[in-house]
Amino acid sequence: RRSVAATRVLGTHVRVLRRAQFLGVALPLLVGVTGAKGYAAAWGVPFFAINHLVGHVAVAQFGGSTDKAANRAAVRELVAQAAATGAELVVLPEYSMYSVQDPKVDYRDQLEPVDGEFGSLVSALAKEHSVAIVAGMTVVDEQSDKGINTLLVVGADGELIDTYEKVHLYDAFGFRESDRLRAGDPRAVTFELGGMTFGTMTCYDLRFPDLFRTLIAASVELTGVKAEGEQAPSH
Repeated sequence: RRSVAATRVLGTHVRVLRRAQFLGVALPLLVGVTGAKGYAAAWGVPFFAINHLVGHVAVAQFGGSTDKAANRAAVRELVAQAAATGAELVVLPEYSMYSVQDPKVDYRDQLEPVDGEFGSLVSALAKEHSVAIVAGMTVVDEQSDKGINTLLVVGADGELIDTYEKVHLYDAFGFRESDRLRAGDPRAVTFELGGMTFGTMTCYDLRFPDLFRTLIAASVELTGVKAEGEQAPSH
């Protein structure tokens, strides 16, 4: 399932939140989420305490797959939809490039560099639609035989602003990201948009407050958390 929810950072409309299946969280948090096996959702919160207005932020959701061409098509469609709503920032999920749910699958041959086919598409879409984009992918690690869970932060001019490498890898319920991914170094990856400072993190990072403290120290006012949800085993 694919959907885009575009909302203003200040005075978010409750009806929009419900339609987009948002969940209220007591943090200045914007989350783009994709779910395993069809469980897809987008999370966000109304930001009543923020004194700026940054136009529209769009949270795009879709369930990534092992079909990279289909994933790129979904990204292309969602970014176009978001831009049509007047979005200035589009937040795509973790693993937007490629997603495999079987932890035993070796997918190293699917990894790409930041400027590979997926990254080039994201840059082209950002420039075409004049929107900033944050999107998740898995990149080649030149220092090991593993990949790196990476967020691309691309400006509205199509230029790469920065990349964020997931620090806390998800090892639970039989799923071990650390078997095939290298953890990134903790650092504050930030970018400016509409007079506001945004920060980034990925999925399981959310459970570790030290990363939030790092972002707060970097004067971050809004944090985007991109995630893919794993289905826990039945008990």
